[in-house]
Amino acid sequence: MTQYSKQALFFLFFTVSFSYFFTINAQTIEDYKVYKRKNYKRIDSLRGALRPERTCFDVHYYDLTVRIPQKKGEIEGKNLIYFRVTELTNRIQIDLFNNMEIGSITTLEDVDLEYEREKDAIFIDFPETLQVNDLQAIKITYSGKPKVNQGTYGDTGFHWDKDGQGRPWYGVTCEQVGASLWWPNKDHLSDEPDSMRIHIQGPSELSAIPNVKMLSQYFVFSS
Repeated sequence: MTQYSKQALFFLFFTVSFSYFFTINAQTIEDYKVYKRKNYKRIDSLRGALRPERTCFDVHYYDLTVRIPQKKGEIEGKNLIYFRVTELTNRIQIDLFNNMEIGSITTLEDVDLEYEREKDAIFIDFPETLQVNDLQAIKITYSGKPKVNQGTYGDTGFHWDKDGQGRPWYGVTCEQVGASLWWPNKDHLSDEPDSMRIHIQGPSELSAIPNVKMLSQYFVFSS
């Protein structure tokens, strides 16, 4: 390799390296500016913080039923949440967007549990202190009109549409904003269930197309 080619190679390496360094640092500085000017609110803390009401339990199974009524824009359902207690507590936090209504929160034996809502958080109280390693389960019924056009690009939320032949075409995308947009759960990345079952109920002309293993395909609908 000639002296000239060595110098050219060094120049290319230095230029690329410096450009990469400058780009990374510029992005970091920009992120820092965004962080500094963002006005965090209580709703952000409720959504993102790992407070004791969240760290005290570990979800291992959801059994979700969602019913799609004939009136477009509305859903109703129930979710059975099975969890293991990891810290002594008599209160846990479950998440559900505050535009969705809660019908009831009970034990599996239908004993009512007291709760209070703050923005998108639901704080559920138990009559007795839950012991570490206890296996517990609750049932939440709910209904409402899930939000549409959420997220940075307005492309997440429930989608109520029709296909090319005018038939109903419904769906939901919620990765950016969280599944609590349309069903109650512990909506934090630190805790995912070991497994989950979803029951979809709706008009007989609809079919469910999940991105998980389908156990059966049948729709029942009653007014």
